[in-house]
Amino acid sequence: MEKVANDVDEKFILLNDFEASFNRFEFAKDINVSDINNKIIQPFRDEICDLLQNVENITLTDIRAQVKKHVSKRNYVVVMDDATYFQEFDYNFNITRVAYSIGHAAVGPYFRVQRDGVSRTISQVQEINDAYTCNGNQKPIILCDDGVGTGKSLRRILNMFKEIKLTVSGIHVLLNPVNLDSIKDNDINTIIKMEEKYSWLSERDLFWGLPRSGVTCSIEYEKKCFITGVPYTINNEIINSRIANFGSKTNVFRKLCLEHNVNFWTYIENELGKKMCFKDVERIKGLGCVYELFDTRVVDFLNKINAGDDGIVL
Repeated sequence: MEKVANDVDEKFILLNDFEASFNRFEFAKDINVSDINNKIIQPFRDEICDLLQNVENITLTDIRAQVKKHVSKRNYVVVMDDATYFQEFDYNFNITRVAYSIGHAAVGPYFRVQRDGVSRTISQVQEINDAYTCNGNQKPIILCDDGVGTGKSLRRILNMFKEIKLTVSGIHVLLNPVNLDSIKDNDINTIIKMEEKYSWLSERDLFWGLPRSGVTCSIEYEKKCFITGVPYTINNEIINSRIANFGSKTNVFRKLCLEHNVNFWTYIENELGKKMCFKDVERIKGLGCVYELFDTRVVDFLNKINAGDDGIVL
């Protein structure tokens, strides 16, 4: 991998959640994920470390071990990360942040909606209330999520809880890069503490089509509304706004990611014995519709955009 000057000295935290995300694929049961880890994922992590230098990979095992130390069963645990990191919970509040359109993927605006196949957000809040009334045993309610930025989303959720007279006793997050102490008088407990300034990312967002990956966007196609994922490495603008500003390393970082995505999807095709087109990958199927890539092989498209520098203009 080409070495370039490091414009940004900020630490980069990579949460190694690839396996958890991969196992959500329907075909995951037919593939040896350990083999993928050894042949593709670990070499990818190593190359990212070589390129960016100030990288800290945190394994899923270590994250979950830290969570167990901080999150007590004496609480009524409501998770917001779809149980990727917080595996033991009383209620999985299944919501995600969505851009109004693909064109808003990089900088928003965003809004919170339920994930595909689950109840509407307000219905889930009512379900939490009902479940807590029946089985909460007056335990303190805590909210758990992977990270917090401005706190705007959590503030809205706390308002929803307040409307139905549910009292939240605290908030637990894995990462808190701006060091927020509290939101609406609810103390924030940061599980993974860092002394220096940093950016962070869940590893799944570097892989096209992985379940829960990328920027979730609302799209309209043939007079129907769909939810689709826009990969973080589709262009440099999204890398800069949603991952980090890597300065002169941005193009190299993006090409590295695209190359390993080619390796990943080539491996999947070989294991499944068939070509994988956009129409076959649920998370990016909508993207394929909008850009007329529905029947295009994912590997072919990745190779095509990797040959240029700018990617897709959204």
